[in-house]
Amino acid sequence: MAALYEKFILNFYKKELPSILIYSPIFQWDKDADFEHIGESFVPVMRTDIVLQNEKRQLIIDAK
Repeated sequence: MAALYEKFILNFYKKELPSILIYSPIFQWDKDADFEHIGESFVPVMRTDIVLQNEKRQLIIDAK
């Protein structure tokens, strides 16, 4: 149910604020070279719920 709410909020802002860049990125971890063999599958995904961005500011929203 949380994923549905996040999608709703993301699409709401996309519709209501068309002049602002709105997205939900996945960030890559900055890992050491030795980390590859240890178990990358155990590292969680870094995904923000919603980012609102213009040329001056960036707002990150956690919708959970």
